Amino acid sequence: MTDLQKRILDIFREVRDILDRNGITYFAIGGTCIGAVRHGGFIPWDDDLDIAVPIEQFGRMLDLLKAELPPHLELYTGAERKHYRYIFVKVTDNRTTFIEKTEIGYPDAYKGVFIDIMPISGVLPDKRFYSRIKRYFSMNVRRRFEKGEGGSSFVRRAARWAAAHLPVRYSFFSDRYMAFLAEHPFEGAEYTGYVWWSEPEKLTFPKRFFAETVELPFEDTVMKCPAGYDGYLTAQFGNYMEYPPEKDREAHHYALVRTDVPYGYYKDNPGRVREDYRDE
Repeated sequence: MTDLQKRILDIFREVRDILDRNGITYFAIGGTCIGAVRHGGFIPWDDDLDIAVPIEQFGRMLDLLKAELPPHLELYTGAERKHYRYIFVKVTDNRTTFIEKTEIGYPDAYKGVFIDIMPISGVLPDKRFYSRIKRYFSMNVRRRFEKGEGGSSFVRRAARWAAAHLPVRYSFFSDRYMAFLAEHPFEGAEYTGYVWWSEPEKLTFPKRFFAETVELPFEDTVMKCPAGYDGYLTAQFGNYMEYPPEKDREAHHYALVRTDVPYGYYKDNPGRVREDYRDE
């Protein structure tokens, strides 16, 4: 493991213990699930760790993390940070720094090394459901950045209205996004998928893949993964047991990473970020 991966795994252990102790369902997704299956740990070049929690347990999970995380770990959400565009949350180590290239101009978005926790809900695989997800995703981004990416003229008008009439509530659309997902529980659904993303129709799966979990070795511990991981990973990645070409074996994030410098240093000295980023 790299030093970064060791830090990430330490965060996961703390979060896992809280979730297990309180009966919260979770499982690895994406590259973290591939890592558990194919490598027995991290994909060697990976720089993140992703788990999903059912939408009907997500609010309780947030309350538990707020109450039980140790002082060096922080819950990182869009409720407190205007320029965080996603509805999934992070748990971040405030003794470290992980500032992505897209965050450099927004000190309120600075953070430490982290893990991601995604809300996973039921999915109705039809145009209307997907349209709602895309609309909420785009409106949330536009509300937070006053421009955002993509979106119809309706979305742009709605975001401008929110910016003019809701000067404090930059979480206005993300709150409604989460409320919409809560109307579609994970349990009992026929389909589920990546509802936190802008193209959910490309990442919709039969719920049966995720109905149960199985523990797989992960570095020096274990990771809960969907019991139907083969069907799930095949649907998303194809032959997931085959290594990608050498040129594609690289980290997902372009970031300023310091495992020995608190991100608060850069919030106090934002001018240092670009300088230190160039030295990476």
